[in-house]
Amino acid sequence: MKVLLIVPDNGSYISTFPLGIAYIAATLRKRGDSVEIYCKDVYHYSEEHLTNFLNEHNYDVIGTGTCGGYYQYREMKNIAQAIKKVQVMQNLLLADILLHQSRSIL
Repeated sequence: MKVLLIVPDNGSYISTFPLGIAYIAATLRKRGDSVEIYCKDVYHYSEEHLTNFLNEHNYDVIGTGTCGGYYQYREMKNIAQAIKKVQVMQNLLLADILLHQSRSIL
């Protein structure tokens, strides 16, 4: 399976790679899956850049996640909207402590 994991942009210029994404990537790779990581947090890519990237690559599953407040909710919503422009959302995995209240993202 070809998997893309997206690290959301936290709007900071001091970035620490999220361990949760690293654990998920390592587990999937150990299982034999092909995993790529798209790191918005370091490069501060726009949603247009993400949409263009997805137009050039095909994935079976796209995953992303965050925890936090309104800024992170808005970032997750922007990521979901960028993906919706390119791919069917049936294989999008979102992990967020706010997600149970945020079905409007999808």
